[in-house]
Amino acid sequence: MKRCPQTKKEIIESVGAITQTREQLCKQFGITTQTLKNWRAQDPEFDAAFAMAESSCQAWERESWQKFLHTLEGPALKSLQKLIKGYDVTVTKDVYKVKHHVDLMTGATLIDKYLVGSEARKMHVKPSLTAIMFVLTNIDPKYFER
Repeated sequence: MKRCPQTKKEIIESVGAITQTREQLCKQFGITTQTLKNWRAQDPEFDAAFAMAESSCQAWERESWQKFLHTLEGPALKSLQKLIKGYDVTVTKDVYKVKHHVDLMTGATLIDKYLVGSEARKMHVKPSLTAIMFVLTNIDPKYFER
């Protein structure tokens, strides 16, 4: 594709208006990512405009994500934070004593279980990769797709 000022202008407008990756943007305009890199390297004015539009778009995305996080209230936000960081949990297990004896009438071996007590054990649940990916893809989708 020829280097065209109109195409460059449309690319700049698209970067600021739409959330998409550089690859998707290039595909939309029928150019390769290498062509975009070349244009940016060869045309400082285009490079500056592209960087400014991309930065503006990223700032808007971060602001939108922050607004989304603030809409999460109480349990939903705490749950997401827990999944991202991992958490400790106490697991309680009942302890039984087993007693074997023979039934005198039938000769069968009987097993009786008696609850003796319980054991509490702390475990750490690892962070959820799915939750981490959710947060990363929603904070900065352009960067994460690269």
